[in-house]
Amino acid sequence: MIASRELDWRFGTIEVPAADRYIREAIEVTGEYGGHEIDLYQGLLRQGDVVVDVGANIGVFAIAMGLAVGPAGRVLAFEPQPAYSSCCSATWTGTFCLRWSRTVRSSSTSPAGLVSSTSATSRTLGPSISA
Repeated sequence: MIASRELDWRFGTIEVPAADRYIREAIEVTGEYGGHEIDLYQGLLRQGDVVVDVGANIGVFAIAMGLAVGPAGRVLAFEPQPAYSSCCSATWTGTFCLRWSRTVRSSSTSPAGLVSSTSATSRTLGPSISA
């Protein structure tokens, strides 16, 4: 198990790997990480939306999105690195009680069937990219 630290940030307390050199240091110095992106996501998302965060790291954006979509929505956060996915899970189940969110420690190329096609209506928040 990798050592982690709890830090105060915009939404309360977040767990980060102690060895992290980027997000941990930004939060320690400024109390923030990705503030403009968080503001954008929270401005675009609505209660009940479904969000997929691929490469969620420690969950900074996934947590912000989970708070924006609320219990009527869902967040699936995919993070293949065990140390980072465990921090993400620990923060949003412990500190924030975001029971409608889930961290999946999986390769982003094989999400184990967690997202299935249904007749649900989708809303695109940004430009679509197609091959």
